[in-house]
Amino acid sequence: MTTTDTTTSELNFDTRRLSNFIIQFNISLRLVSSYPKNHPIIASSLHKVLHLLELLLEFRSDITVGVARDTLMVEYALLDSKNPVYRSLAKALFDHDIAAITFTRTSSIDDLLRFSEIMAWKREAVRESGGIEKLMNTAGVSTITVNG
Repeated sequence: MTTTDTTTSELNFDTRRLSNFIIQFNISLRLVSSYPKNHPIIASSLHKVLHLLELLLEFRSDITVGVARDTLMVEYALLDSKNPVYRSLAKALFDHDIAAITFTRTSSIDDLLRFSEIMAWKREAVRESGGIEKLMNTAGVSTITVNG
């Protein structure tokens, strides 16, 4: 079986938790770019993301999500490419030149917020500022890692 034939049923963790995390993470990215910086809905959404991440990483220290133009991968398994939320998140990450993103058990609200704020930037602005990795470093994001 090739990696393109791999399904989420072959992953070594709860796929429902993974899906819930990805959906809420995608929602929080959109909320950060849509609402004023200190709006309570942003904090609420980020707390949900962190809670779902804690559940997802119950028996792991981290999780890396690979990114293709319109597809997400975890542990060499392609996530459902027909799922509009997965496709939307993949496109947003890909558009910011992110090939992979790693979340750790120690990921924090502050880092989630800083990352989300960077993701609200236009692609060209990210590139002109030195790229996503440089912006993450400058912002002090230490518990979420991106690979360009």
